[in-house]
Amino acid sequence: MFDPETQSWSTFITLGDEYVASDHGSVVRGDKIYIFGGYGPNYTVKTKVFSIDAKTGTIDNLTPMLTKRGDVAALYYNHGNIDAAYVIGGFNDDNDYCAPLTTVERYNFESNTWTESSSDQINLGTARGDKAAVVMDKKILVIGGEDKHEDQVSLCFSFILHFFIE
Repeated sequence: MFDPETQSWSTFITLGDEYVASDHGSVVRGDKIYIFGGYGPNYTVKTKVFSIDAKTGTIDNLTPMLTKRGDVAALYYNHGNIDAAYVIGGFNDDNDYCAPLTTVERYNFESNTWTESSSDQINLGTARGDKAAVVMDKKILVIGGEDKHEDQVSLCFSFILHFFIE
């Protein structure tokens, strides 16, 4: 935890082994930090979702994602009647990490439930992991990313995709 007054770092909490993950997605909503998926020890792919209360350090286990995924982008979207987190793309071990995911999952904070996009709803169009995502003008923009194949890895940095939410 960083204290801007003293310009110093300190340990806020120490996570147990079940929570340790790399390449996960995270968002902040109110006083909570939400952590989505990622890779556990030995590169195992997670569906795990939990929140950390930034005031107390309390950890709450939440409903797991529908699809295990790491190398994801996650963002908080709060416009109109939508107050949700989106977890976008990524990789999993269903195909030995050789093809990224095109799917997007939406987490409803109030009901602690997930919805996955279908081909006629929100999806990436171009499968990718390790990308950036932001909300701008009520649209989700996904930028760049990695498209991995068994024999090569290529980066596509010039692609921007608009999701129309409302």
